[in-house]
Amino acid sequence: MRAHDAADDPLASYQDDPVDHIEPGQERPDETHEQTVSRIEHEAFREAAMKMIVFMHASFAFIHEASTEAERGVRLWVVSSTIDHPACDGRNDSELAAFCGTTRANFSKHKLTFQRQNSLPPNLTQKSVEARTSYREARESQLS
Repeated sequence: MRAHDAADDPLASYQDDPVDHIEPGQERPDETHEQTVSRIEHEAFREAAMKMIVFMHASFAFIHEASTEAERGVRLWVVSSTIDHPACDGRNDSELAAFCGTTRANFSKHKLTFQRQNSLPPNLTQKSVEARTSYREARESQLS
């Protein structure tokens, strides 16, 4: 039998949010203009940090949802390429796919999936959404 309140137990359901340690949001009704500007800057930083943490979780989930170790490696390079990590500098998707031991089409498929899941625009090495759409429509009309 417990001798203390369950809410005081370290295993209680509270989850500590790392962003709260950066800058907790607080209302200040009688602050000066400088304090207001400073608070707004801190709140913007907090909001950006929250979005970054969500994106990092989505990136790691995308990588670790792979069914094989080889696919996990492809997905790691896909994420790196999508965010234009310096490790991918000067390499196009074909080179990265060859490095991963897969095809450019497979690499591209994973990259588009990741971008759609995270609402990311195409990067400089990819065709625009409009170009892909017009190519797809032209190809479908040829096959019909």
